[in-house]
Amino acid sequence: MNPNALSPQTPAGAPMERRDFIVSTYKHLGVAILAFVVLSAVLMVSGLSEVAPEKWSS
Repeated sequence: MNPNALSPQTPAGAPMERRDFIVSTYKHLGVAILAFVVLSAVLMVSGLSEVAPEKWSS
């Protein structure tokens, strides 16, 4: 049995495209996490994080 029969063939440029996709994905994830942390910090410093739960509970 041919060992390559079960593995799909990939084009020659595919590894670089895959690497670029993975790098781009992790960059977007990093920016999203940073934005979440910054927004959370802004809400905590401004006091809105304490006001909002009180407003919604009534």
